[in-house]
Amino acid sequence: MITLQHYSASHFVHVRPMFEVAWIPVLAGISGPLQQTDNMEVVELCLDGFKNAIRIVCFFDLELERNAFVTTLAKFTFLNNLGEMKAKNMEAIKALLDVAINEGNNLKGSWHEVCRVSVSWSTCN
Repeated sequence: MITLQHYSASHFVHVRPMFEVAWIPVLAGISGPLQQTDNMEVVELCLDGFKNAIRIVCFFDLELERNAFVTTLAKFTFLNNLGEMKAKNMEAIKALLDVAINEGNNLKGSWHEVCRVSVSWSTCN
């Protein structure tokens, strides 16, 4: 007979090693549906996933993961292809700016992507 034992994580430091293992499936799990749908309810859930993931990686100073999430979110802005921009891409711009406001200096080198999107947006108007 197999006995299963459950352990409860009771401190925030347990999140870092779990996220270091799970970040790639999390990124795939939120970027895939965002790319495939125009349903704004799904879009909002995916963008919330990006914002929360970026908050986690900034808190734990996970550079590779932070760059991956911020870069992927920035690509969903579609500022390089205005002809195909949709409402979800505008929401991605808002989400990226929200991340910039809330994470500030914790974005470190990922500010490059935020600035790139800001400059692209300003040249569109």
